[in-house]
Parts: sequence; structure tokens; C-alpha cells
Amino acid sequence: MNPPLPGSIDFVLEDGAAPALPPPPSPLHARLLGVAAQHLSAMELNMDEMLSAGERVLNGGLEDEEQPAAVNGTDSELPLPPVETPHQGRESILMSELGKEGMDVLAGLIRSEPVVNCDKAAAEDGADGKSNAESHSLTINEFTEEQLYCELLYQTHHPLGNDVSDANQGQIFDFLKTAFRIDDKKHEEKKNEAKIKDKPDVKLNLEIIEVRDLKSSETSGTSAVYYLKNQPDNKAESDVQHDKKIPVWNEKGSLPISDKENDALIVEIWKYAEEVPNASPSSNKTVKDKIGTLKNMAKGLVLNSKNADRKCSGIAEILIKDIPSGAMDEWIPLKKEQKKARGEVHVLLSLGTSRDVQVGCKEHRRLVRVLVRSELENRAKAPFTWDGRLSDTAEQVLTQHRAHASLDESHVQLARWAGFCDQHEETPFNFHVLEAMLKKLTTTQDGAHRTFANHEAKVFWDANRNLLPTCLKFIRFLFKMSNSYGNAMEAQLSSMLRILAILIEIKPPEDIDMFPSYKYTWLKTDHGHNSKLKRKVLDAIKHSAREWIEERFAKIEFGEEEKEDNPQCWAILSKYKDGGVAKRKIKVQEIANPKALLSCYNNEIPGLKECVLSSSFHDEQFKCLDIQYSKVVLQVFDNKVNQVVRPLVLSICNSLKKYDPKDKEPDPQNKSTDLVCLYFTLKNFNEFEDTYFHGEKVKCSDFHNWFARGVSQWLDITLLKAMNMIKAAVELDQLEPLDDVKFSSSAVDVLGIFDMLEKDLRALKWPDEKDEFPLMAKLVKSITACTKHYADQIRQKVVKVTDLPGDYEIQLCTAINNIEHILVEGLEPLMKKLNVEALFMTLTKIRSHIPECHKGLKVLSRVVDAAENADQKMMEIVQEVSEKILKVVRENQSLSPTRFMSPISPINIHLGVLKRQLSKHNYHRAITFIWESIVELIKQIVDTTHMEDKPPGFYKNLKKSLEFFESAFSRESLAFKNGELLEATKTILETLSKNSIDPVHKFYLERLVVQGKVDDYDKRGQINVLLQFQEKSLKIEILNVRNLRTRSKEGDCSPYVRIDLIPKQNFPDSNKKLKTKIQKRSLKNCATFEEYFEIAMADGSENMENALVHLVVKDYNRFGHNMVIGETLVRFDKINRDYANKAFADVPQMELPLIDLVDVPQDLVRIKKSKTCDTVTDLDTIATNESTGTLN
Repeated sequence: MNPPLPGSIDFVLEDGAAPALPPPPSPLHARLLGVAAQHLSAMELNMDEMLSAGERVLNGGLEDEEQPAAVNGTDSELPLPPVETPHQGRESILMSELGKEGMDVLAGLIRSEPVVNCDKAAAEDGADGKSNAESHSLTINEFTEEQLYCELLYQTHHPLGNDVSDANQGQIFDFLKTAFRIDDKKHEEKKNEAKIKDKPDVKLNLEIIEVRDLKSSETSGTSAVYYLKNQPDNKAESDVQHDKKIPVWNEKGSLPISDKENDALIVEIWKYAEEVPNASPSSNKTVKDKIGTLKNMAKGLVLNSKNADRKCSGIAEILIKDIPSGAMDEWIPLKKEQKKARGEVHVLLSLGTSRDVQVGCKEHRRLVRVLVRSELENRAKAPFTWDGRLSDTAEQVLTQHRAHASLDESHVQLARWAGFCDQHEETPFNFHVLEAMLKKLTTTQDGAHRTFANHEAKVFWDANRNLLPTCLKFIRFLFKMSNSYGNAMEAQLSSMLRILAILIEIKPPEDIDMFPSYKYTWLKTDHGHNSKLKRKVLDAIKHSAREWIEERFAKIEFGEEEKEDNPQCWAILSKYKDGGVAKRKIKVQEIANPKALLSCYNNEIPGLKECVLSSSFHDEQFKCLDIQYSKVVLQVFDNKVNQVVRPLVLSICNSLKKYDPKDKEPDPQNKSTDLVCLYFTLKNFNEFEDTYFHGEKVKCSDFHNWFARGVSQWLDITLLKAMNMIKAAVELDQLEPLDDVKFSSSAVDVLGIFDMLEKDLRALKWPDEKDEFPLMAKLVKSITACTKHYADQIRQKVVKVTDLPGDYEIQLCTAINNIEHILVEGLEPLMKKLNVEALFMTLTKIRSHIPECHKGLKVLSRVVDAAENADQKMMEIVQEVSEKILKVVRENQSLSPTRFMSPISPINIHLGVLKRQLSKHNYHRAITFIWESIVELIKQIVDTTHMEDKPPGFYKNLKKSLEFFESAFSRESLAFKNGELLEATKTILETLSKNSIDPVHKFYLERLVVQGKVDDYDKRGQINVLLQFQEKSLKIEILNVRNLRTRSKEGDCSPYVRIDLIPKQNFPDSNKKLKTKIQKRSLKNCATFEEYFEIAMADGSENMENALVHLVVKDYNRFGHNMVIGETLVRFDKINRDYANKAFADVPQMELPLIDLVDVPQDLVRIKKSKTCDTVTDLDTIATNESTGTLN
């Protein structure tokens, strides 16, 4: 294989123009190269001399104004200017011997060299007419959408690439017709016109990027030669890369294609042994380009000589028909004859035509906009939701147009950016799409900002000018979108701000008006139309915040009644909203209802703080623009508050009536209170501003001066209002403790009043102590008076409560806790917090106004008086609570101690209420008094009853009651002062409580005898059970009941069985409620239970004489009393002991009769009347039988 002519060929295209074939060589080129080829070796001229001489000759010839035009194929002599050089003689000989034959030879040589130059004038030089593909191209300055449509039809008829088939051609035609809104008749007409046009001249655009995996000995001095297989004479070579492990060229070029189906691209990698210098860049498209070409060809002549040492490292081949319509980025393996494959070459290939690139760019921008518009119309997406993906058909159309226009990636990116931005102005879509597109467009491969050419910059910033209104409007409506703001809108905002951040870094041309006024009629700014983008963003944020706060203040409304009474109110409010108050002084008489305005602004201003806090969520997003969003918003709010609130406050303070203590209502409209509330609201707002401005002066920094004249009068009115507030709080208080605390709402209200007064004083922050002293004295006086007033009001409330029927222990306990809470948590800590004593001591030392100091100390003494008065009221209520419990003991002296021991007993209830509701200190005081009173009461009962005919059971119960109380109160670690009285009472009760009997047990034994005499089971029913003694327990299984007698007319019932052991005092476990489940609506008076019970037995209790198992069957009634159906008794000694060690399932059933409980023995009634019963439970049972004829 003959080595090619090596040469440095620059393929960098100006303005994105497609590479074109060079024009025919000039005679000067041909003559000079011919002479060089024929005489170089004979003259022994070295490389440097040859290049120097040729450059001088060429420069002289081109600069000569009288140089004749190029004539192809002539032997005319060209005059060369004299050049004074050492080689002047040799150059003359070369030029003089140049003849027609030499010209023809070198002319063919130059034509065979694919020199690529993007200079349009050079491409047109010597051309007689346009090609077929150029004959229908559009002009660069103007074209219509219809002309673009015709061009796309033509491209669809003549597609480029192997990935296009005739099958989807009709689909593309239909898609274009819909996208461009063309009717069928015109579509067919334009389609036929495009079909008859000649095919385009196709060329192969390529870029030789790099080569890898070569042998280390072949990497230095490497170049790449490429050509088409069917055109081996049309070759081109890249620069020679020296001293590189991985040769990288990144050189572009193009080759004309005559046979797409059979031709192939050949890339050869050559290795040169000697170092070959590279040519200078030829991107200037001037005379230097021709000089560079001459140098390269001269170098080729030298390398073709016998002294050049070169060899081929490998050859890569790719078929033209395998190249798709889009760009093909491939690593192609290198091969060598009779050797293994080695290395790969990286190439970027694409098919194209010889159309004007600038026209193609403009067409592509218009095409992108049309396709985006069509996509949005067809999908009907909501704003900011389309993800930027076009349909497959649309992408095919774009790819074909890019190929026909020979657009590179930068041209496509710019065209897509312009088209998308233009359409985004009409229908906003996802900002993520634009962000990704902009990053790719403005960033080079090494991460730097891309520099645009002049015409590219104009296209780029024209597109940005269409995009920016949407971005700034997005910021404008950011507040209004807060209610529906979610993750999707957050992502949109972040992407949009990152777009603005990129644009801010790029300086727009001076002659472009980026912010035309007709696009920003809503945005008021003091800056010029060419102000910086960041300033416009700040203006948009301020405008957004200003619109929001004006709309919020505009919603301030009065009630219907106030509207009717104050017809001028709306006009005055309008002045406030529009800022009219800032232009002139508003008199308070003009304001129909100033109190309403104060209240409204007092409610609105805290909302501004919350709004700023919520807007700080956007600070992180605006950080990319170096803007603190919430701070800008806060500055707007500050200006608006100063503009609206300041004149209103000054007018109201000047109108306040002078305070008169005799007036019951010195401030009937509560203006001073509303002023103070607004004062603290503004103070909080100002403190919040300091967190952003850090001491920087803002409009509302001196807000406290607005309220100066109203503070003194407000402090005088504070005491009277506080008293009224306390009275109202007690009246509304139901003395019910709040959740998780033991005091009620009035205590909270009073502490709130104290706290409010203290905070108000500290919030004033007067500069020195002498000015603070009168205010402090007034505050202390108010607090002590309020404490005493509250204790009196609570005591009166307790008197009213105790006069009502019902239980009121909780209310009394709550009243005690309320007073104690005010003393412990309110008065004392507040005095310490205010540090009143230290203040007065300081004043005594440093001031000469001693009488005022004594007056202050007198106020301190009132604190002690208030505390003593409150404690006295509290003890009165404690004694009243104790008397309530003693009354219960006194009225139930004859009852069993089980009534006291039961959790639901009145005593336990009362004590439980005290323990739960009272504080620990007050609880100990109360139960100490109760315990001492109970001992005295029991001793008094014994003294008055021991001479009467009282049974022993009475004293036994009394003794157990005393023991119960002693045990209960001893757990509270109480010290009983009168121990001798307690011991004497216990000794007397021990003597009087002996010799008691158990008549109830006897009664049930008698009932067992009655049960044995029943013969007719059908009248009462029967029950089947299993009974077994086993391992210190009694096992019982209730199987079923049958033939029950009920009082239901329907003949059904809902039976259940209750189980007891008698006597109960010997079986404590049987006192638990043992009963079966209810068998609801059992038919035929039968029910199956099969329920198992196990009762623990004490040692030897199973052998107790006359012990009984008592089973009672009842009928459940949901809305009334449960009716007794019958009962049955089983003696312990009747339970078979032979089955004690056997399985419970082996125990035989016992069928027991149910007896009626109507016939109650009369001697049981006599026992009740003789008062010889032991327990209250037995008496209650007898009383029930006597009155109803049944046992419960």
C-alpha cells in the first residue's frame, strides 16, 4: 500500500457551516507545487528553506494588486515580485522552468486533496451554479412556515441513514400535516412538489477523535488517514501526534458520497519514525489558509521521498449504509494483514448535505417550536408538568432535519433552547427540561462557560428574553401558590432559580433589551430597562410580597352593626390601605372605629411573622442567586407596617382621656388595652426583624416611641381592669380541675394576669432605674391587691357551692389548690423575679427622695398581708372539707367496716378525692384533722351506746372500723397527738364485740332441708354440675339447666348461674363474683353452659362442717331487675371424695333440683328484728328477702 500524502488539515467550521469541497486550485498553487515536485531532490533544498521560499513567493504574489486572475489549464507566466533572500536564484530557476505539463500534474494533485474550508466565498469561487440540493434551500434572512413544511416533505422523501424505512413515511406525513395545521389539499400539492425534486448531494461528516490500545512503540508520531473505499484518491490526514501514550486529534472533515449502499469509510493509522512538524491552524480563512496548505503539501513531498520511514499500524472500516440518521459515535477495531487485531479508533460519523448551516439553524429553531406546540396541544398537559419528551415521530423529523442541514450538537442545542423558550412563554412546562437543556448548552466539556459567536449570542438571548417573564411571574405568584405548594412546585421553583443563576453568570450583549416594558407592566422598578437580572429578581420578590400584604390588609373588615353605625369607616380604611395616611396627618375623629382597626392589625401582624418564617423555606432555593428570600420579604412587610400602623397609634394615644380613679370605666372602649396588645405585637415583630437585620435600622425600629403617651395611663388603669378580670374569671370558673393539674381555670387566669403585668413592665425597658421605680411600685401594688381580691372571691364562690345540693368535694379541693397555687407559684416567685427588694434598697442608697422609698417599702409589706389573708381563707375551706367526711362517719356508725373498706364506700370516695385533688401539704393537713376527729367521734359513740341494748356485732363493726382508719392513716405517716384516747377506745370496743353469732349460715342449712323435701322437679327446674375436691381447690363445672320455670309469656329466658360458698367469711376467694355467661333467648327453658370454675381452699377448709356450695339461677333482664328462677345447695360432705385423684372428666354428674325462693322462713325475719346479725351484708340480704321474697 502506498502511503498517503500527509498533511495538517483544519476541519473547524466557521459559524457551524458544513464542510464543502474546495474550489479548483489557483495557477499559483499549481505552478509552485509542480516546480517543487520536479526539482526538490536535484537542488538538494532542505525542508525549512523550501517552506520559507515558497511562503515568500506566495505572499508576494497574493499581495500584488496586478496579479492576473486564475486561469485553469494555461501556461501563462505569473510575475513574481523580487525578494531579497539567500535563495533568490534558486526560486527564480524553479518558477522559470514551470511549464504547462507541470501545471496540469500539480492541478490534479490539488484537486485530489480534500482540503476543507468553510469560507463561503471560497466555496462559491469558480462555481458556475448551485447543486440540486441547494436549488430548493431557503434563504437565511426570511422563510415562512409553509416553506419549512415543504422542506420537511422533501427530507421525508429523501431520508438519510439506515434507521429510516418506507413503512413509517406515511405516519410522518400525517404527523407533519397535523403539527403544521395544513389541510389535505395543500398537503398533497406540496407533497407532489417535493417528490419530483432531485435527490440531495449526500456527504459524510466525520470527526477523528482518538485511538487506543496501540503498542507503546506505535503511539508516538501517529496520524490518521481517512477516505472512502470507492474514492481511494480522495484522502485526508490528521496532524501527527508526538509523545502521547494515547493519540488524540479531535479533527473534523467531510467526504462526498456517491454510492451509499456499497461504499465504506476507511481509516488508516500511520506511524512515522522521524518527527514531522504539524501545520498551523487554518481557521482564519484568509491568505494564511493557503500558506498552511502549501506547507502541508510540501511536507508531504518530503515524507514521500525515499528518506521517510513510516508504516501502517492498522486499518478500520465501516460501511456507509450502517450509519444511522443521527450521529454515530463508535470505537472501530483496527486490523492489519496477516496479523491479529490491535487497537481501536474512536470516530464520530454523521450523514449530511451541502445546505447552508445558518439557514438550517433557523429552520431547526422554527421546527422545534412547532413540534413543541403540537405536543402540548395533543397532550393537554397542565402548566409546569410536561417533561419535554417529544413523540418518536417528532424525534425522527428533528433527526432528519439535523442530518440534511449538517448541524452539529451545539447548533441543535441552541435551536432546541430557542424553540422551547419561545413556546414556554405561551404554555409553561417543566422547568427541569429547560434547566438540563441550559446546562448542556452553556457548559463546555471541561466545565467552563461556553462563548457564543455574535449571531449565536443574539439567538440565545432572544430566547432568554422570552423565558424570563415566565420566571419572574412564577416568583411574583409564589405567595399565592403557598396554599397549593407541594413537592412538585418546590422542584419547579428550584429548577427555575438554577436557570436564572446560570443566566446571571453570562453577560448579555449591550444592544439587547432584556426587559422590554411591555412584557413587565406589572413590575414597578426604579432601574433602567437594561438593569441586571438579579435586580429584577429582587424587584419581583418585593412586588410579590407587597401584593400579598396589601391584599391581606385589604381583608380587614368590621361587623355589620359597625358598618351601619360608621358609614365613613370604609373610606378611612381605604386611606390606610392605599397609603394615604402617610401623606397627611389623620385625626382620630376621622376614624369611625379605631378600636376595630387596632384589633385587626393586632391580629394581622403576627401573621406576617409566620409568613416570613414559612417563606424562609425558600431561602435555600434562592441561595443559588445569593438572595435571602425571607429577608427581602420582611423588609417589604416592615415598610408597610410603618406606613399603616404608626399614624393610627399616634392618633389614638393623643386622644386618650386622662385617668380618674373615681371612674368605674376609665377606658370604656379598652383602647389602652388594645394599644398595649399592639405594642407587644410590634415588639415581637421588631425582635423578629433583629434576627434578620442584626441591629440594622429599619422603619419599625423606633416603634416604642409611638406608644409613649399611652403607657402611663395604661398602668393606672391596669389595677382596676385586673380586679374586674379576676372577678369575671372566678364567676366563670366551675372549680373543676384542668387536665393533669389540680387547679382550675381561674388560677390560670390570675397567673396569666400577673405574668402579663410583669412582662409588660419588662417589655418597656426604660433606660434607668429612677424612671422605672414608679412603674415598679404600681405593679407590686396591683399584684398584692389582686392576690387578696382573688382569695376573697374564691371564698365567696365556695359558700355558694356548698349551699347547693350534691357532692362538692372536688370543688372545695380545687378552691384550696387555687389559692395555694397563686401564693406558691404566683406571688412569691413573681416578687423574686422582679427583684423588688434589691431595687428598693438601691433606690434608698442613691436617691434623695426618701419618702418615695418608704412608700415602696410599704407596698412590700402589703405582699405579706396578702399572703396571710390568702392562707386564712384556704384553711377555712380545708376545715369545711374535713367536716364533710366526719358527717359520713357519724351517719353510718352502725355499719360494717366493709362499707368503709370497699373502694366505693363514701369514706374511701371522700378520701380518694382529697388525695387526688389536694396538694400534698394541704392533704396532710386535712387528713390529720379528719383522723383526730374520727377517734373523738368513735369514743363519743361508745360512751353513748354501751348502756343501751346493742348486740356485740355492733361493737365488732365499730372496732373494725377504727382499726381500718388507724391502718389507713398510719400509712400517711401522721403523728396522732392524743394516743391515750385512741388506746382507751380500742380496749372498750374489744370487750363489747365478743360472743357474736352467724344466723345466715343457719338460714341456709334450713333451706337445705326444704330442698330435700321437693318432689316435683318440673315446677322449678334442675341443674347438672360436676364437683371435685383436688389439690386444695374446689373444681366446679356448670353443665346445663333444664325445665326452668320463667315468667316470660313467650316461654324463653336468658339464664345464668351464680356460685357462692357458705359461710362466706371462711372462704374469702368465694367472695369474688363467680357466675357463668348469659345464654340469651334460650328456648324450651333449657340452656347449656359447660363452664369451668376453680376456687382455692385453705388448709382443712374442705372438711369444714356444714359448709355449702350455693348455686343460684337467674333470668337476665336488660332493662330491669334480673329475676331469680331458683337456687340449690350442696353440702361439702356430699361431694364424692373417691374421685379426688382422678381426672375431672371422670367425675360423675350431679343432678340437683332448683327450689323456689318465695317461701322465706319467718324466723329469719325475727333474727333481723332482734338485731343480732353480724354483718351489714347479711342484714341487707334479709331486708331484700323480706321486701321482695327473693335473694339476690
